[in-house]
Amino acid sequence: MTERRALACALSLAPLASAVGALASGDGGDAHASRLAETRELYGSEGWPAGARRAGYDLSTLVLDGFEGGAVSGLSGLVTRRFRALDPRGGGVVVELTVGDTAADAGEQLVSWLASVSSAGRVPRADELGVTVGELGFAGRSRHGDDHPAWIAFVRGNVALRVVAADLRTKPRVRLGAVARALDLGVSAGRELKPDEPVERPRITRLACERTRAVAGAVLGLDVAVADPGGGRAHLAWHLTGTATGYVEQDERGAWRLHTTGPGRLELTVEALGSTGTFARRAVALVLEDD
Repeated sequence: MTERRALACALSLAPLASAVGALASGDGGDAHASRLAETRELYGSEGWPAGARRAGYDLSTLVLDGFEGGAVSGLSGLVTRRFRALDPRGGGVVVELTVGDTAADAGEQLVSWLASVSSAGRVPRADELGVTVGELGFAGRSRHGDDHPAWIAFVRGNVALRVVAADLRTKPRVRLGAVARALDLGVSAGRELKPDEPVERPRITRLACERTRAVAGAVLGLDVAVADPGGGRAHLAWHLTGTATGYVEQDERGAWRLHTTGPGRLELTVEALGSTGTFARRAVALVLEDD
């Protein structure tokens, strides 16, 4: 991640391969809930196996033969990293993961991914295409044969993972099975949690704005401190909601600044992505007045 960024582009996620479609943008909450319920029933999610929980996974440590990995980013619980083929003729790969508190949480993420598939029919199990990963996995077929699925999604305990081929038209084509197995090995090597041990998340120990009431147009200093569960460095993303407007970025010294641009009430939320793939959020309220 870059050290200096504007809120409008912080941790933005590009669209994934077309084989993984989104639910129609016009769907309301009821339609989405109905789709998830149908997917649970179709795939019998209540009977899915539940493996041992893990503390998380640092996606920045994943090494894939033949690929160069980009920076790790995250938004609303989803961690993403893109890999570019070293062979200029090859395509790329997008890797995603979420770390839940329970195996059921990971299963729900898998349900959500299956529910978002736009193609008709039941998605095959990954092992039906010769890919054995996690306690349970599914794979999206492509027109290039079962050796080249468009995506693979699976669960390993409380961690849900998905790998997506950025472009299967390129040659040599990406073999997602090998990518998924490498990812699964990395997650499996992580520390297992005791039955009563909670998943540790970043702790936002401090969040303050130098003033909670100011005139719109002011640049306000932000004071934030985060303890990373893996002893590494947490990455921050900022979200502004309310009637006021503005953006957050770092100055030349690396200090966070809130640039206010319009009056109203504002809730400023910081989202911390920890090195183990877990998230935390904390907010502060402000009032911005007309000048």
